[in-house]
Amino acid sequence: MPKSWAKGLTKETDGRVARAAQAHRGKKYHRRTPIALCKFHRAGTVRTGPLEWSAEIAYAVGLVATDGCLAGSRTRIDFTSCDLDLVETFLRCVGRPGAHIWAEKGKRGPVYRARFGDLELYRWLESVGLTPRKSLTLASLAVPVEFIAPAIRGLIDGDGSVECYVHKPIKKVDRTYGYQRLIVSFSSASRVHCEWVQEVLRQRLKLRGAIHTSPRQPHHDMHQLKYGKHDSIKLLTWVYENSENVRFERKFAVWRGFVERETTGAVIYRRASTHRKTLRALADAEKQIVELSEWPE
Repeated sequence: MPKSWAKGLTKETDGRVARAAQAHRGKKYHRRTPIALCKFHRAGTVRTGPLEWSAEIAYAVGLVATDGCLAGSRTRIDFTSCDLDLVETFLRCVGRPGAHIWAEKGKRGPVYRARFGDLELYRWLESVGLTPRKSLTLASLAVPVEFIAPAIRGLIDGDGSVECYVHKPIKKVDRTYGYQRLIVSFSSASRVHCEWVQEVLRQRLKLRGAIHTSPRQPHHDMHQLKYGKHDSIKLLTWVYENSENVRFERKFAVWRGFVERETTGAVIYRRASTHRKTLRALADAEKQIVELSEWPE
């Protein structure tokens, strides 16, 4: 009997195929040869390491929830970004550093995309709360308490933003007077997801935040969860704690620049008390990190 005898046959049309499928159902096969010793051409794209919660995996969950998607094939995971560094970081977090990345032409420049098949990771992401075509249905994410911070950082580095600029409200009176504004925002087409992030940060950091809805006829509305200056200081101090290996450097540079300008006095404040309040907020945020060892009941 030739090797291709089963070509075109299914379990519904052939009893031998049905028996073979039943014998393999529910079983999990483990690799005998380490990936490093494999010589086939796709060895570099196979996921390395166990699939368990870590800061890297939690960060990747946040990225997939924003810039990624679960393809309809039930095995493929797609991640797209305008920043090549972010795509490479995502692949490294999920243990796929060798996956192929290609560039496509976008409206504002090249768009980088990585797509790979991983049934085990696909099903694991589904258990966390991700689904195909999740833009309007995304809700809460089942992330363990100790990995909430990297997951939130992934949401920020995905569709979120860290905005900092010097505001000069009285240019006609005093052009030298200005102060820094810092705004952190989360964007999603699902209001339920924004409400979940808002509740998590309210419980964890006692932040308030506000959800703004922007109509986009004929498309669905876009929702933004925004935090002001002092709340953003608490939030960014928390999410960037011990984040050297998994973070998007471009957005982290915005936060680092804000802190450096405040601590060195590079921005001239009309009222010294305003500057003191900002410095006090930075110091209080550092102290708060120590107090967050346990999730509030």
